[in-house]
Amino acid sequence: MPAPVSFDNTETAFADKTTRDLRRAYRLFKWFRKQWAVNIGSWLVRTGFQLRLPIKGIVRRTAFRQFCGGETLEECVPSIERLAEHGILTILDYGMEAGDTEREFDATTEEKIGILSLAMKYQSIVGIASKVSALARFGLLEKMDRREPLSEAEVEELSRVRQRIHKICIDADRSHTAVMIDAEESWMQNTVDMLVEEAMAEHNLARAVVYQTIQLYRTDRLDYLKSLHARSRDKRFICAVKLVRGAYMEKERERAMKLGYPSPIHPDKASVDRDYNMALRYCLEHKDIWFVAGTHNEESNRLLAQWVDELHLNRYEPRINTCQLYGMSDHITYNLGRAGFNASKLIPYGPVREVIPYLTRRAQENTSVAGQMGRELQMLKKELSRRMA
Repeated sequence: MPAPVSFDNTETAFADKTTRDLRRAYRLFKWFRKQWAVNIGSWLVRTGFQLRLPIKGIVRRTAFRQFCGGETLEECVPSIERLAEHGILTILDYGMEAGDTEREFDATTEEKIGILSLAMKYQSIVGIASKVSALARFGLLEKMDRREPLSEAEVEELSRVRQRIHKICIDADRSHTAVMIDAEESWMQNTVDMLVEEAMAEHNLARAVVYQTIQLYRTDRLDYLKSLHARSRDKRFICAVKLVRGAYMEKERERAMKLGYPSPIHPDKASVDRDYNMALRYCLEHKDIWFVAGTHNEESNRLLAQWVDELHLNRYEPRINTCQLYGMSDHITYNLGRAGFNASKLIPYGPVREVIPYLTRRAQENTSVAGQMGRELQMLKKELSRRMA
């Protein structure tokens, strides 16, 4: 049996970081521990950009530098190369939030195609992330989810959405990368499911090109994983999924309370953890499922590593992948990579102003997840102390 994976080796975790990098990250994460500071800081940044104040440089030197690869695809290259030197793979995400116009949707599609062109040059780029709502209008997705009839113009609009998804998938297949479709809010997720499964049935024939993201903080998504797997067998396409806990908890609960329907979100963290780990085990036990474990939870990553060894699977099997966000949980990513797993970082990029919503979510999520900031700070402090010894 291979040696158990440990997440305590900070020398491995921060091998590509300078002491100055570590100190900057320590100050930033220490700030994130304070909910009031995050709330005020987020408001000041949004207001500053609205009033056209000269704050871009401050944001770029702090949160943007920690969590983003750059403003352009070219600026991400040094980070991609640095990660590859340590055996870490890259998944790229254009951080532009959902648009409103056909022109914006087409521009986002071309940006995704640009990422896939870059992937032809760098084998360590294994995928791109994309939301359907970055390629389609919210109102259209919501209307389809409500099963309301579409107008003739909306039918044509939907056709263009399918064409954008198809175009991205074709180029992903050519560049031997994957398209990981992000999850959306529950009131449009059924539509996303339909579009993703259509793309899977068309493109996941010889290899896993399209991945469906499954949010396990929803009470029904473990069952959805199993039903998706069954449909993939019936229709003879490869089932590929990215497992995450979830990103819209407060919004989902508030909407459910406002409209008077049962919340689709589990009532407590223990229930979410249970479903997430059961999903991990299910994917490992069914060798025709390709998956990415997208989680910062140490216990889930530890169980993944343990179960891979217990089931006598190869740590480097292409179908088994892990992923953490760029700038976070390096002690997980780098130690898994060194232990022989396909470990990757999700690197977002885009103009500073456009990725503010993404950066705000990172700050709020880090503050809300119990123990997350404490663990990040503990690892950084440990490595700084080791270097000073």
